[in-house]
Amino acid sequence: MLPVSAKSRLSASFERMSGLLRLRERSVRGAAILAYHGVAADGYTDPMSVYTISRTEFSRHIRWLSQHRVVVSLAEMIDAIKVGNDPDCRWVAITMDDALRNQVVDAADVLNESGLPWTLAVPAGLVSRRRTIWSYELRVLIHLCWTLRSIPHPQDVGTRLSTTSNAERIHAEQTIYKSLFSKCSSSERDSYLQGLIAEVGTSAYEGALEEDARFVMATWDDLRSIATPKITFCAHGWMHSPQTSTISLAELQAEFSRPKEALTHNLGIDIKGFSLPHGVIHQRAAQTASEHDYEWGLTSQNGHVDGKSNVLLMPRFAAEYPLTILRRSLSKRWT
Repeated sequence: MLPVSAKSRLSASFERMSGLLRLRERSVRGAAILAYHGVAADGYTDPMSVYTISRTEFSRHIRWLSQHRVVVSLAEMIDAIKVGNDPDCRWVAITMDDALRNQVVDAADVLNESGLPWTLAVPAGLVSRRRTIWSYELRVLIHLCWTLRSIPHPQDVGTRLSTTSNAERIHAEQTIYKSLFSKCSSSERDSYLQGLIAEVGTSAYEGALEEDARFVMATWDDLRSIATPKITFCAHGWMHSPQTSTISLAELQAEFSRPKEALTHNLGIDIKGFSLPHGVIHQRAAQTASEHDYEWGLTSQNGHVDGKSNVLLMPRFAAEYPLTILRRSLSKRWT
């Protein structure tokens, strides 16, 4: 789960027990779009679980949403926004990013049982591959595979980061992630990770990824198996490359065009929306999406949606929190 301070937990508990949380929830204006990632078995508390919610907690979220909110499809919410209407403040749309195997198994089971509509964002270039999203690969390599006492920095030649303790591994992951995310091109990022995989051995890396299971990608057969009227598929980039200043215009175009073509070809459906990888908003994102005939898009900025929202850059709430913390986040006024 996402980290929550002790102070935030105490405040959220007080607001819930005192009734203040419910009062704030009643004053909210605008609908909410929730963003989930991995749904895993209970018991994971390691540093790799930041964007993973347990199946038990996810089920708790879905039960509460079923009882206290009106869960609608993104299409219904977007139809209201397009004509300038504020969606009902009780409306919530459920989205999941990354097309992980646990999403099409564990998450889909919970959602199908509830009968609620949901949206799955798919980085099409990674489906049915023995790799996964680059940030997940970094976690697996550092925390499950790396046996050396240090790891090379991706940009500072000759600099190595210590990995002899859990704390040092966490620091190394954070340092490397920042560099790969904001300073490296896609080719530099992939070359660095390929080098780490070669160092630990491809079979060792693939074995660790499969055994841990949290970050294994779904296959096209997996995705076809969950295709029902209740699920909406959308694009999530081609290789999940962050659309930072290091991405070329040609690659930006490909991140929008290639997934749409692949999803339409493999799933036989028209793709109308996209979810920005890592939620990063490139200055040309909305324009490029429009050029490729996308009708709506999702970011990772917190906020409610209303009749004035840009449907190509809609905000969402990170949802991998204990239920009370999530409710507190949804009850805030975001600007």
